[in-house]
Amino acid sequence: MIPAQPDAWPRHSLRIYRVALVAAAIFQILHLFLLPTVISPDGLEYISLSRLFGSSQAVEHWSFFRMPLYPLLLRATFASFGENATAAVVPGAILGFAGIWVLASELRRSASPIIGALVIVLLSLYPVLVAYQHTVLTEPGTFCVLAVVVALLLRMIRQGVSVATSSALAAALAIGYLYRATLLAVVPAAAVFVGTMAWRDERLAWRGVACALIVVCLPLIAWRAWNADGRQQQVSRAFGVDLLLNLAQHGILRDDDPLLAPVRLSYQAASSGRGMLSLRPVPDDVAEVLASHAESGSAIFVRAIRSNPGAALMAAVRTGAAFAGIRTATGENHLFTSNVLSLSVPDSKCVCPSDRRAAFDRAFAQPGRRSPMHYLLKALYPLYLPLVVVGWLFTLAALVVGFRRHDARLLAVSVVPVTFAAVHVALAFGIDRYAAPTFPLALANLCAVGHWIARPTSAPGRAMDARQIATADRPLAS
Repeated sequence: MIPAQPDAWPRHSLRIYRVALVAAAIFQILHLFLLPTVISPDGLEYISLSRLFGSSQAVEHWSFFRMPLYPLLLRATFASFGENATAAVVPGAILGFAGIWVLASELRRSASPIIGALVIVLLSLYPVLVAYQHTVLTEPGTFCVLAVVVALLLRMIRQGVSVATSSALAAALAIGYLYRATLLAVVPAAAVFVGTMAWRDERLAWRGVACALIVVCLPLIAWRAWNADGRQQQVSRAFGVDLLLNLAQHGILRDDDPLLAPVRLSYQAASSGRGMLSLRPVPDDVAEVLASHAESGSAIFVRAIRSNPGAALMAAVRTGAAFAGIRTATGENHLFTSNVLSLSVPDSKCVCPSDRRAAFDRAFAQPGRRSPMHYLLKALYPLYLPLVVVGWLFTLAALVVGFRRHDARLLAVSVVPVTFAAVHVALAFGIDRYAAPTFPLALANLCAVGHWIARPTSAPGRAMDARQIATADRPLAS
């Protein structure tokens, strides 16, 4: 293949891209110090897990609802900067900016430097992404992994399928799994994409098989390593609890289900007064009863879906709406964003029960003050809400048009977020926080998809030619 040559772009467009990148880096540093840290019970648990590394009791006390990589990053950060509010958000801040940089850098080459610059600006100012960089949660890192996967797929389109790029893709997915387990959902789509790209070039057919196997095998090795040494039972049990909680949050479990007999009244009370797209709260006593059946979680999940298809369909609609960026009364994205950008309480804060705040106050309480950053992002927040919805429409359009035109670029930027969303819909993971890592990808597609649809690589229905892919958007050298 003939790679696109960035140097062929006009100098002013490359200069605009570089200015945008430098400005974004400065903006990143500013908001790191101007905005407060917000920690939830999940964040406190990640911090507690980070302290277990190096302990002989790490496995015994580990919460297998969590993967090991993010707590390990926290441990490294605390070892370097001390255990404080700013250090707690450094991993998320770095990973969030890295995701923006990697994605924009590849779009600079695959689309144009101007589009790369637009992506940098649009994503750097996205209030929800900025807010999650100030929480001790995995959302920025999950976005970073998804962005790396998209970038590597686009790179394969430019440069051809190679063992080196496939290995990098496999490593990103394996690391992603150890960071957040649901990233394993992207592996099949990535493997099929790589194999198909190579198979269409007869010279690379067998290399394509090898590269697809690499993309599949390395994440599976990571999965096997995490489940080894007796951990598989704990991992399976944690997954079972998650599935059962999903059933309860969506009301898929019927009120008369024998499983809920000890807590039927509590379960029924939690269902009242909620909007159609809002999740039910799960009372503690209901959660305890469900956890006692964790070993059979997968079987109960399948049974409940079959016995209550109407509620299951509504759960799919509810989860799809969350991924589309539709805000609900119980949404966590708004909860965290409003707390990070709060003008009335600009201090670091713990969004958690009162009995957990003592642990927060000991190390992470930090005074804050209002800044222009608060006002800027607060003003932008409502403007981005419809942009995410439109970005998802562009993403779905890219998937449809990509299949019709056999345009691998459109498929690369759409199949990753769509696959990630589809698995969450299938498993009823309806909390909108789980969807947040896909929102920056949808926003990036606002910039790139229209450009590519307007400038197709080939006529509809025809297979792409490698030379067309590489040169379609490259200007003629003067």
